[in-house]
Amino acid sequence: MNSFRKILKIIAVFTIYSSLSASNVTIETNNSNAAIFLNDSLVATGNFTGKVDYDSLYIKVVDNVRIWNSETFTDTVLVDLAEDYEFIYTFAENGANQHLIQTIPGDVEVIVGDSLVGRTPLYISQIDPSTNIILQKYGYQRITLNGINKVNIPVELTKSFPMQNQTKFTESNWFYILLGSAALLGATAAYFKAEADSNFDEYEKTDDKSFLDKTDRFDTYSGIALGALQINFGVLIYEFLTD
Repeated sequence: MNSFRKILKIIAVFTIYSSLSASNVTIETNNSNAAIFLNDSLVATGNFTGKVDYDSLYIKVVDNVRIWNSETFTDTVLVDLAEDYEFIYTFAENGANQHLIQTIPGDVEVIVGDSLVGRTPLYISQIDPSTNIILQKYGYQRITLNGINKVNIPVELTKSFPMQNQTKFTESNWFYILLGSAALLGATAAYFKAEADSNFDEYEKTDDKSFLDKTDRFDTYSGIALGALQINFGVLIYEFLTD
């Protein structure tokens, strides 16, 4: 019985601690059917009030999940469990002030001001027509649009490094140079090591220190060639991984 009481006390303490180590989050919208997602999990429609204990919070509020590309708000917040958070999202009525941003390729980050508002294709609203919009995607040149009226047609981003002009590493001269130098360095290291062993055998037979000096010298040459071979292999592996 005492053990059972202890377990109940532990559970109670843990529950109280968990409730204290959580932030109150309130999300309000002007659409009772808007879907509210927290960290990609649907938690409510219309409005939400609850506690969260995440280190970071990704909020996504969708006007109508049944409509593809429906107006969407997103926010990413680093959560301080000692603070409470309130978010208010106002959807445009009857599609007023909504603008569809489309890009080639898709999944491009859309930044308004200092905030990432979503990824293309994306509807945005409640934005001043003169506000600059930044479109960016890894591997492509960033584009700044001076005004929302510039995104009425798909915006095509230019690749930073045109892949079609790049030769595959295994088909390049550099690959054959590295391969050939690896073989040469390996053979050189083996040759000097064999010479060192041979001179050491002669030293043991004759006790002539000149053979010992040659042994040390050939061992040094072999070590240098082996070190260069390791660097060569490192470059070869790096080029394979980054190709």
